[in-house]
Amino acid sequence: MPLAFRGLPSGIRIAEIPTMIRAIEVYVPGGEAGPTSDALALAEEIAASIDTFAERARGYLDLFVDREKACGNPQEPWWLDEIELGYDAGSGRPAAALVFTLHGDGDGFWKVVFRRAGPEIRPYRFERLQG
Repeated sequence: MPLAFRGLPSGIRIAEIPTMIRAIEVYVPGGEAGPTSDALALAEEIAASIDTFAERARGYLDLFVDREKACGNPQEPWWLDEIELGYDAGSGRPAAALVFTLHGDGDGFWKVVFRRAGPEIRPYRFERLQG
């Protein structure tokens, strides 16, 4: 699925992935050159199978996060909010973070970061940020 990025005054580029509920925004850090071809390929591959990647990310979060403790409801769904395209600090390889919210978790943002591992795209890290 080709992503159509548009520039914002801040230098950030943004594209949208249509879903049944609402469009998911894909953010790319600023810079004149924009995303590299390998970063763009990663984003487009994830966009083409967004439901599959979102479910994989939810499953990855559930391996580590007790939703009862996080928000008070073990059945509360993970809501995909956006995707941030960037680069892994250690390797410099393209990475894409699927960012989720959990109703009842205040201003928490939960990220699952994917990167290419051989022919596959795999989750390799999660983090929680306080917004």
